[in-house]
Amino acid sequence: MHFITKDQNKDEDENYKVQWKDIEILVKADYDKVKITYSRGDKYEGHLAVSLHKSSKQQIENLASLKDKVIGTKKFNFSKTDGEDLKDFWQQHGGHFNYCIAPKMRLAKKNNRMS
Repeated sequence: MHFITKDQNKDEDENYKVQWKDIEILVKADYDKVKITYSRGDKYEGHLAVSLHKSSKQQIENLASLKDKVIGTKKFNFSKTDGEDLKDFWQQHGGHFNYCIAPKMRLAKKNNRMS
């Protein structure tokens, strides 16, 4: 899932960077049935990886269509990442994504073996 703000002002935003933790807090508060497995933010935009396992498809759709949601001092729009944008994400961030979720995957496999 992609999030971005169009509220961009190079002069005022010299030190601004979207806070992915604020995005996660919003999702957990307003979309409690959406499981975020990864988040990453750049200057004005970022991505969330959403697990379809045990997540509400309706809440995922609602989040993906969210527009002008105020987070911090800026309004953000959300959308599903697909097609060329999804390929670009994997090329740019795939290694970081795999690094971040590796401990979660190992724990899940360990828990499955113990069950």
